[in-house]
Amino acid sequence: MALLEATDLGISFGGLRAVDELNMQIEKGALVGLIGPNGAGKTTVFNMLTGVYRPTDGGIRLDGENIVGRKPHEICKMGIARTFQNIRLFTKLSVLDNVKAGFHNEITYSLPESLLHVGSYHRKEKQMNEKAMEILKRKHLLFGMSTCYHRKNVGVVGSSEYLDFMIDKGAAFVWYFTYMPVGNDAVPDLMVTPEQRKFMYEQVRMFRKTKPIFAMDFWNDGEYVRGCIAGGRYYFHINANGDVEPCAFIHYSTVNIKNVSLLEALRSPLFRAYQQRQPFNKNHLRPCPLLDNPKSLKEVVRVSAAYSTDMLKPENVDELTGKCTSTAEKWGVVADHIWYGRPENQGGEPLEVTDRDGREAEKFEKEKKVREREQAEKDKERERIEQYREHEQAAEKEKNRQGAKALSL
Repeated sequence: MALLEATDLGISFGGLRAVDELNMQIEKGALVGLIGPNGAGKTTVFNMLTGVYRPTDGGIRLDGENIVGRKPHEICKMGIARTFQNIRLFTKLSVLDNVKAGFHNEITYSLPESLLHVGSYHRKEKQMNEKAMEILKRKHLLFGMSTCYHRKNVGVVGSSEYLDFMIDKGAAFVWYFTYMPVGNDAVPDLMVTPEQRKFMYEQVRMFRKTKPIFAMDFWNDGEYVRGCIAGGRYYFHINANGDVEPCAFIHYSTVNIKNVSLLEALRSPLFRAYQQRQPFNKNHLRPCPLLDNPKSLKEVVRVSAAYSTDMLKPENVDELTGKCTSTAEKWGVVADHIWYGRPENQGGEPLEVTDRDGREAEKFEKEKKVREREQAEKDKERERIEQYREHEQAAEKEKNRQGAKALSL
């Protein structure tokens, strides 16, 4: 008996006979193609087989069971799946989530599990994640992962066992991020300790030498890009409201992309103040203006008169940086010991880099000097304007005083 059988299958749309007396049998394991010119009815046949259209006459049997009249999702659960001529991905979902979207017939959740993530929710999610990665590996599709490490999970996600598991699943790269206490409801206690951050510094470098995966650390690899890459130096961030931010973790701005061009945004007061202070530390293991140099971020925000872009509850920059001050000081001791313990960094000089990086650094330094010169000229102009205003105010006061004196006489 054939796995899929169509008998005298036909369908009419008003007076148009689109498919007439189609008979076919498909055996299990067979690979069959349906060929015909445009308008021959190929798509209409697929629509009938999958329940999108109900045949006018004839029958369809799947493994001996009549499926005419069944709904598309019921037929899909029985084993008939389809793709469409125009394949569309969910552009706002990750690669993994796009693959997981195909598991909707295999794994279901109850309402409490969906809303509250209780019961078997996490087990099912883990099952889907692993199966999706196995599919990507089998199809030789390159993918990687982004992993956040914090005080409670650093021993797990920073372990060889974790990375070996992901490598086995097919991951080609991993990008590590550390927990940032951004937002009024952030939990500073989740920030890693200096010892834990040093552990990740050492682990990532060990992974790059010994594992068949490319590992990166957004903070601890600052030495390879000469400090912070944000603020338009290599990237910046635009939030859902259109606010142009120097970094995805720095939720402050002075302009909105709805009102200015990208070039104007990069020349805005906040970006200029940010760029003028890069790198924020000669020790490139302390690159971040928030996590490692909180005083710098506070100064940047105040000088530029930037506003908080937190759409839930604006966050005061003093409160934000205050959450990082103690951790920054403690990490500074550890980072300086590592950085200035290297012979090439003795005397506080920056790390020697490759010729390409050297040229990039030289270019950046020249651009920085140009920006500083432009800012100095603006400061002088502002000072001259202030002096002129003060002179005008003093002259006006003297004029008023003389006028009042004449009236009194």
